[in-house]
Amino acid sequence: MKKQNILFIAALALVIVVASSCGPSEGDYTGKEYMPDMAHSIAYEANYSSYYNYNQFSEEGDYRKLIEPRKPVANTIARGYTGVATGASDNVHDAAFGIPANGFVPYYYEDTEEDRLRATADMTTNPFTLTDAGLAQGKELYNVYCGICHGEKADGNGYLVRDANAAKGDLGGKYPSQPSNLTDDEYKGANVGRFYHAIMYGKNVMGSYKDKLSYEERWQVIHYIRSLQFGDSYKPLAATASFDSSLVINTIKEVVATGKASTSALVLDNVSFATGSAILTDGSKSQLDDLVSILKSNDGVNIQINGHTDNEGDAAKNKTLSEERAKAVYDYLVGAGINGGTMSYKGFGDTDPTASNESAEGRQKNRRTDFIILN
Repeated sequence: MKKQNILFIAALALVIVVASSCGPSEGDYTGKEYMPDMAHSIAYEANYSSYYNYNQFSEEGDYRKLIEPRKPVANTIARGYTGVATGASDNVHDAAFGIPANGFVPYYYEDTEEDRLRATADMTTNPFTLTDAGLAQGKELYNVYCGICHGEKADGNGYLVRDANAAKGDLGGKYPSQPSNLTDDEYKGANVGRFYHAIMYGKNVMGSYKDKLSYEERWQVIHYIRSLQFGDSYKPLAATASFDSSLVINTIKEVVATGKASTSALVLDNVSFATGSAILTDGSKSQLDDLVSILKSNDGVNIQINGHTDNEGDAAKNKTLSEERAKAVYDYLVGAGINGGTMSYKGFGDTDPTASNESAEGRQKNRRTDFIILN
């Protein structure tokens, strides 16, 4: 056979293979790619968009509705956090704004300079409330993953940029260039999105840490970086009548002795929720467990759990959210073994502030959960 014929037959075979290797789904046919008879699964993963036009039976918008988070099945336990679509037609603003539910948080910013700048501009607020417990967690994680390069003070003088010490056989740091000094004015003035994007994808010789830090952990690390940047001015506000075990026990004794409900509410100052939701953050559980222990030791004590918000947004929605948050605390206590009949919950919205709503500090103080001890 002539060489030209062999080449023609080979080329024709290649065309046939390629042409028959890919095909869209249609009817009961699932579609295929790469090689003949390699069919696609029609399954889809919740909370994750893997749309590919050759293996789906609908348009991308319809597929997206199927995978978006919904209310969890009753009595199931959330395993993480996920973003919820905001309704943006281009689907770019679903990312990482602190709406917790089952699953994980999808991130719709790409590893490009353009999207780094877009993420920096879009993400202006840390979705997790600043707490002492959160800062402690952020510090621990920062020192494990960040301090070796950026230094304990975030000044760029981590162990990997150390000076040489010939007497100890130390040849010096391993970095080709010193890491960024995060306490510079450039970084102090940057939005939190700049730090979140760097954690997700890395920057220059820094690698990605998205597989090492959970959604909440990333934001707690960012809280800690901010505390290194701004010092004591970046600290949780001390709530009035903060939760204290001895104070709670003494209040219970007073209520029992007088037969009258407590006159002031006790603030659960380490109980917090992701922005705009009634899902408790992991950092809330320690204080709630302390309350569980006290209530179990004082069987029969009745309490009323109260939810409060600041005055931003719609007043009716604030009242609903505050009640949902109070109920979330109630549900946690019931789940921990406290008799639901000895507790009630109520939402006050923005009607009972303890500080001025004119400042960010005041609004943070007004977003609280407290409780009173009844007779």
